[in-house]
Amino acid sequence: MSVNNFFHKDISFLSEHRKWLINYLKLYNRPQSIIDVYLWAYDYCVQNPDSYDGATMTEDLAFHGLEPEAMLHDVLYVALNVAGNFKHQYIADLIIKKEMEAHKKSSIETGKRFYLLLLKIPLFVPYAYIIKNRKMSIDDKKEMQNLKELFLKDYKVNWKRELKWVAVVIIIILIVLFRVDVNNLIKLFF
Repeated sequence: MSVNNFFHKDISFLSEHRKWLINYLKLYNRPQSIIDVYLWAYDYCVQNPDSYDGATMTEDLAFHGLEPEAMLHDVLYVALNVAGNFKHQYIADLIIKKEMEAHKKSSIETGKRFYLLLLKIPLFVPYAYIIKNRKMSIDDKKEMQNLKELFLKDYKVNWKRELKWVAVVIIIILIVLFRVDVNNLIKLFF
């Protein structure tokens, strides 16, 4: 888990960066409805500065320690309690992937982040639900459905590319955890 103090700064810094966020999103021709969701997430973080822990394992921050896609993702986990729900956590993870693609983040960074997020779901959901008491209300689920329709409308997953990433992640895990001989592993998959 990363630590980030971006939202612990003074109000003039945060006000200026709110404007930068709007300009960043306009640079990518994002519709006002998407910009409004990012501003809701930004304002939530201003009011709850510990809710944004930063973009884990990345140095590709948009500006001064803030990655907008990671901020939105963190707020979905906390404000709408998706952390404690398998289905909605996957939707939130898919939203960050799609948003990183929309903002032209590298495919390597996007793939790495998305699959690491997916790998944590089986353990993190029970932890968030039982230990952290992250339980989605009916309103939270309705809001996530609205966000899914807004962010993922007409979004098609390229499963051929996705399966390649799955193979890469599995190979890396096997190598790291079991010190598997790479040559034998390559023969197994290819």
